[in-house]
Amino acid sequence: MGKVLGLTKNNEKYADVPDRLKWAIPIHESVSRPEIKFGFKMLAAKVAQKIAQEVARRKRSHWSKLDER
Repeated sequence: MGKVLGLTKNNEKYADVPDRLKWAIPIHESVSRPEIKFGFKMLAAKVAQKIAQEVARRKRSHWSKLDER
């Protein structure tokens, strides 16, 4: 496990992490960076916007079909 801990910036920060979970420390440090968190938020906002557009399109389509009747 020493190789995994060598990849982390603060070894003492993760001293209480069990050995079986130390493989996840570099992943945790990577996704905890501010620029990565910002990217996740931007992606989530983009997905939410696309979903809202699709729902609005379906509603318009549904109402236009009802108007044709």
